[in-house]
Amino acid sequence: MSYIPVIDFGSCNPSAPISQQSLETVGGDLTHAFCSVGFAYLSNTGIFKEDVDKVNNATKSFFTAPTDVKNQYERNNDLNYGYSGLCVERVNLDRPADYKEAYDISGKAFFQDANEYKWP
Repeated sequence: MSYIPVIDFGSCNPSAPISQQSLETVGGDLTHAFCSVGFAYLSNTGIFKEDVDKVNNATKSFFTAPTDVKNQYERNNDLNYGYSGLCVERVNLDRPADYKEAYDISGKAFFQDANEYKWP
């Protein structure tokens, strides 16, 4: 029977001390879910619906912008960060390019001294 794994982040709440055991358990659960199913439902993350809505609206605004605007944030392969337009990425070199757009991000971009990371 197939199912979507539910990963409970309740034990990793940043407002309280987080144990090494909690990190290892949640990390193991995530690894198992992504390696066996490919995705998971994350519960008790502390992420509010309003924040998800803001991200979804910003994403829609960016991807519906004209191509010349999006290309200002062209992907930097050294940083593995930025915008890739339609048919730019190719997973399998023996197949046609992927008909998709993408914006790769890195956790490093959120540090104060990360000036090399462009953000729309």
